[in-house]
Amino acid sequence: MNLKNLFSIKTKTEQSPAIKAMAIRVATLSGCEALAQELQQQLEAQPAHSAAWRQLERKLAELQRLQTALAIDEDRLRVAAVVKRDHEEHTRALKAAEARLKAATEAATQAEANQAARAAIVDQLSQELLALRSQADQAANAAEAHLRAVITGESGEAQELEAFEALKKAQVHQKTSSEPLAARLAGHEAELQRLASVATEMAAQLSSAQDVVVLCRLQLARLEYDQAAQLVVDAYMKLRALPSADSTGQSFRLASLPPVNLTFAARERAVMGEQLCGEHAGLREFALADLVKALQPANLALLVKPVPSENPLAEDATPSSPFSYLPGSMEYANAIEAQKRSAMGPAQYEASLRAEQQAPLQA
Repeated sequence: MNLKNLFSIKTKTEQSPAIKAMAIRVATLSGCEALAQELQQQLEAQPAHSAAWRQLERKLAELQRLQTALAIDEDRLRVAAVVKRDHEEHTRALKAAEARLKAATEAATQAEANQAARAAIVDQLSQELLALRSQADQAANAAEAHLRAVITGESGEAQELEAFEALKKAQVHQKTSSEPLAARLAGHEAELQRLASVATEMAAQLSSAQDVVVLCRLQLARLEYDQAAQLVVDAYMKLRALPSADSTGQSFRLASLPPVNLTFAARERAVMGEQLCGEHAGLREFALADLVKALQPANLALLVKPVPSENPLAEDATPSSPFSYLPGSMEYANAIEAQKRSAMGPAQYEASLRAEQQAPLQA
């Protein structure tokens, strides 16, 4: 905690050695804890609800507030480490995802190009096969027409035999001439199917890589949102912690501000997030008010104020009559308690008070 904040108290003795020494002592959590143990021991040794007891209660409350302020400062270091860790992790993940996306894009582009090139070869071979089969069909039809013309023209047997042999050769050529090209075409078509399957797989990997990149960018955006949300919370707490009234006691109208209504993406990236954030990482207004109270200037004058000692002689003095005070007033109640203490004796009176306090717990 900044010691300048600890000295920001409204007292004429703020530069006194006692104030300075107390400021140094409560500047760390360990110092606050040690002082709290001392005050707690003193509190247990005092009569309940006595002046010393009440002052020690106020000191412990102020000390607890300072401990909360120190815990806030410590937790800021934790949040900074978490933000740094998450930023590095998400940045590495984004770079790796972008590299995978680049590789997937190149692979998908290459797969599409391979498929397109193979499809062009298949189309070309299909056209060649159609042309070859058309030529063979035309040759077979021509040979058949020639044979028919030879037979109807009553030519010699030699011519008929020659025409018949030509038709048989044309028919054999019709059946077998396209087989090599058809086999090549079938092989290219099978390869085209394989390339189409590869292109589909590459396209799916490209879509997946694009999704991962978007997710990584979203994670970084959520981190930036949490950092901005913390700035809003800090600004709100600062505004609430500042004095809201002028020297005459009149409130400034600018001090009025509606409650902060926001949610952290990750509770661990909020300062005091476990206490401040409730369900779904939304802010708890009462927890935020406690943090605001903890950030107000320290009342070091209260912590260095001597604890009033009980006057033994006062125990033997005759207590004042409660009927001299207005019934129902604090003085009336104190006078009644003083009479009980005088009648029962200090030891027995304190024992009865402790018994009354323990009775509800035992019940």
